Amino acid sequence: MKIYKKIVSLLICIILVLGLSIVASAGSAIVNLDNSSFANDELSTQDWHNANEDIIVKKGKIVFPKDSSSGTKLVWKSPTVKSAYYDKLVEGSTTFKLTKLPAGETFALAFALKTIEPEIGSASTLELQFKNKGGIHASVVSYDADANPTTISSTKRVGSVGANLNVTFTITTDDKITVSINGTSLCKNANIKHTGEGRIGFIQTDGCVAEISTVNFKSYAYDTPENVNFSEDFNDSEWNINHFTSTMVAAVDYPGCADIQEYKGHKGMLWQNGRFVYLSTKYTYSNFEFSFDVPYQQNHTVLDDEGNLVTRPMPYYYVRTGCESNEMEAINWSPSAYSKQIVLGNGNYLTVYSGSQHDGTFTKEGFNFFDEDTSNKGYSLKFVMKDGVFTGYAKWMDEKSFGDPVFTVDQSDAPTPTGFIQIIGLDYTNMMIDNVKVKNLDFDPNIVEVDFLTNKEPFPEDYKYTPMEVVYMPENNTEEAGFNFYLIPAIAAGVAVIAVGVTTLVSVIARKRRIKKAGETVDE
Repeated sequence: MKIYKKIVSLLICIILVLGLSIVASAGSAIVNLDNSSFANDELSTQDWHNANEDIIVKKGKIVFPKDSSSGTKLVWKSPTVKSAYYDKLVEGSTTFKLTKLPAGETFALAFALKTIEPEIGSASTLELQFKNKGGIHASVVSYDADANPTTISSTKRVGSVGANLNVTFTITTDDKITVSINGTSLCKNANIKHTGEGRIGFIQTDGCVAEISTVNFKSYAYDTPENVNFSEDFNDSEWNINHFTSTMVAAVDYPGCADIQEYKGHKGMLWQNGRFVYLSTKYTYSNFEFSFDVPYQQNHTVLDDEGNLVTRPMPYYYVRTGCESNEMEAINWSPSAYSKQIVLGNGNYLTVYSGSQHDGTFTKEGFNFFDEDTSNKGYSLKFVMKDGVFTGYAKWMDEKSFGDPVFTVDQSDAPTPTGFIQIIGLDYTNMMIDNVKVKNLDFDPNIVEVDFLTNKEPFPEDYKYTPMEVVYMPENNTEEAGFNFYLIPAIAAGVAVIAVGVTTLVSVIARKRRIKKAGETVDE
């Protein structure tokens, strides 16, 4: 058992050091921009567009240089998008000072920017403008589709050159804005006369020098990826490859398969002696409920009558959500910051990761699903993602309900990840999967219907396929030939290839035929 734990630890380390990628916003997506975007005297190019590349970070502050021009501007790359799920579109605060503001020039905190390099007074934008009129005066100006300006707030003196300006703002999804500076209100729920969607940025006319010391912006969005609800029990000895795909690269021992089989009194997707075997949805999901049964899982070593090793116990497997690919490269997984990986393994644990962050290792009392004497005692797992709150459940198949969750990971203040949902076994995978269900839990879900496309290959009518049948090659092509031990590796590998080929090459050669309506709603 110790060697399995070492293997698990090593593989986890390899996977987690592959790095992070940018997470796509889906479901509930609260996106934050704060001082970390200019930490260590470096401006984050992932967060900011520095148009002239002349803005720097010095002593923990964003600095607009002394020779600033109209091309000196800084724009947050993340656009804001309306959603009926939220009342707010964007809100935030920032502290900065204008160390130089020439008379007749304008410095602005601009909203609803439609381009990444806007100008002062662009059409359908909104600006909190600062002008020097014997002291710094501020007002909120809305520009219509023809770039005609309307001042929608009071104009007030808010400070002087070189003094800190503490700005707070909120823009709602019904196109209203509230702004205050140094505790003084400029406007409250003022109608901005056009959509507030777009980017936020610091822009100017010419010659303005500024130092920005704090930024705390928060945008609210909600995206619903197109996907399907489905439930698969494998009773018809086939599945809809428009719902999910399943692949096995090789077999670690003989026999090896990844196919629908009758085994140990159950019928389902049997993974036997699998190496790099997985099941993946064909659509991406953000908010979802994903569940499946494991009627059989081999937790013990199997020997033949002479004591030779036949099959090894399965040490662990993975459930992953938010995956960026449903192809084979998904096994070499590079996790995004909020995607989830659950490692289920020897010791009856569920270890949860969010990207490279270890969220905890959890067990359920009495749920000894990796113990040797429970190989034939089926169990069920359910995982729920709802607006950044990820919850896992476990039970024996003969139990009526899941009861309390085994774990809950709350990242509701971060973007809900979107991606494919997968079950993956890396080595010695011996288990059966049944009753795979996926239910979309998005607000205002984007559900589509898909045709049924079978995973079965169209074998000729006169071909009789016997699963896992081994045919030994006669020596010198004679019926009396004996068995050749040197053929074992080739035969085992060949059988694995045949078994896998039946189920995994279907996307290339399967005939499309309408057999039954797919995309049904999963039972509650």
